[in-house]
Amino acid sequence: VRDRRVEPFAFTTNYVQVWCYDPEAHACKLFKTSRIGSAELTAAPWEHEPEHCEGFIDAFRMHGGARRRVRLELGLLAYNLLCEEYPLAERDVRPLGRGRWLLDTQVAGFAGVGRFAVGLLDDIRIVDSPELTAYIRDYIAANKLL
Repeated sequence: VRDRRVEPFAFTTNYVQVWCYDPEAHACKLFKTSRIGSAELTAAPWEHEPEHCEGFIDAFRMHGGARRRVRLELGLLAYNLLCEEYPLAERDVRPLGRGRWLLDTQVAGFAGVGRFAVGLLDDIRIVDSPELTAYIRDYIAANKLL
């Protein structure tokens, strides 16, 4: 927690976060608006406008440069929780029948989708996403969950 001098240039959906260029880090970053104690408008013009670039934010609200495809077969509980907790994911879901759905989406990393899947291991099947399988296997082993 500290004061920062940044160049804000775009809000995310529902103004939950703001994209800013951070000259100290020489990078565009996301800042949660709920964590911003106050903002002070300065008279200084933007100095780094060519570097302003909104990154990719996945349905699990994670951001990054890389995109990885993830396919999950969901049961009724997982489907309902996905739609309630991550409504942007609903656009990437299609029904398979027999109370099952397929989530076919891209993620910026495995932390968000991994946390979701680990919490519902008995209602989710990973389909053709070996990197996610390895991530979850390592996560479970590191945290001695099983």
